[in-house]
Amino acid sequence: MTEAISTPTAIVLEHKGYQANVERMRDGSLQGLVVGMERDLLAFDGADIAELATNFQAVVEDYLADCAEDGITPELPKALVS
Repeated sequence: MTEAISTPTAIVLEHKGYQANVERMRDGSLQGLVVGMERDLLAFDGADIAELATNFQAVVEDYLADCAEDGITPELPKALVS
């Protein structure tokens, strides 16, 4: 009998030049992390893809607004190597 091999589906989000990778957790929730940044950590989560995408955009917008409010230059993600 042949066994089915299950591989995770890759979800990559992009907003204003920031990209995030997403992982499905054991409880079924989704957690994401903006990639290509060394100084700052931007993480977010969601119960489904729609909520995840909304929270990703919000975390990027909040980060950019916080940087502007504090008078600092936001970290730009390093280019991803394919």
